[in-house]
Amino acid sequence: GEMLSINGLKGTFNSEDVKVANKVVVDHSKVEVKENDSTNVNNYKLIYPETVDGKVTPRELDIKWSNTELIYNGKNQLPKATATNLITDDECNIVVEGANKNAGTYKATATKVDNSNYKLPKNVTTEYTINKKQISVEDLEAVNRKYNGTCEVTLKGGKLIGIVKDDKVSIEMPMIGTIENPNAGENKTVSYVKTVLKGEDKDNYELLETAWPTLTVIISRSDQSNTKITTTDDELNKEYDGQGPVDIKSISNSTSTPIIEYSLKGKNEYTTTKPKDAGEYTVKVIYPADVNYEESSDTKDFTITPKKLDVIVATVTKEYDGTKDA
Repeated sequence: GEMLSINGLKGTFNSEDVKVANKVVVDHSKVEVKENDSTNVNNYKLIYPETVDGKVTPRELDIKWSNTELIYNGKNQLPKATATNLITDDECNIVVEGANKNAGTYKATATKVDNSNYKLPKNVTTEYTINKKQISVEDLEAVNRKYNGTCEVTLKGGKLIGIVKDDKVSIEMPMIGTIENPNAGENKTVSYVKTVLKGEDKDNYELLETAWPTLTVIISRSDQSNTKITTTDDELNKEYDGQGPVDIKSISNSTSTPIIEYSLKGKNEYTTTKPKDAGEYTVKVIYPADVNYEESSDTKDFTITPKKLDVIVATVTKEYDGTKDA
């Protein structure tokens, strides 16, 4: 049979937009007609239509998801869907649904586009996470104190930093801490129990161990060494014997070696030399400062009384001389 083949027939849509395009203007100016061996093209006159019906279907775009890892901020949040595979200079925004406020893992769905020349792909969902907001504690302090023999330290202050306005989150700040040993010293590290968050919005926050402040405390020497001379008055007061007072006994919380000094009563001129002569004296026991106690002392007055001596007078004999002189 006879056959003609037509090549080069072109057309132009009346619009590039999906919504408007419905006609194609036929261009046959560069048509090439070929015949087979049994066909004479001159026997035919080709009549071309001016237009034909046409349709432009939406282009399927690709979705690039971003911001799938979010941090709680007290507001509804969503990941961002960006349209790719677009024609150069085209713009297309994607509407995403599935917003959530609280910390957790959720599913977001791309539901529509604002450019009718494009359509969504088959896979329109993604998972996203709203992570807990990390907060911290500030202004928590350890209270400096004097040595008291214990490892307990008082804590004061403390407040949460980073809570979203109007959220219901609270905490009971620790009030007691401990040091490794009770001795006096500077910048001693204080350990304490980290308390937990409370309130209906607490699950949207995270208070890490590292978000608590490092505390130190100054434990100064105590002035309560309770130093006391225990030698009694009866032991101290004596009659002159050329030996000086007894060895002085004392007690104190201090661990330092005591220094014993003597002075004439009221003179306040002390020396470590024991007095031997009769007189009124003051003994002072001094405990120098040690690790935990400040220097301390105690005083006590005592008397060395003169030794009583009996004078023996022999019988006196003389020849009468008219006087009473012996």
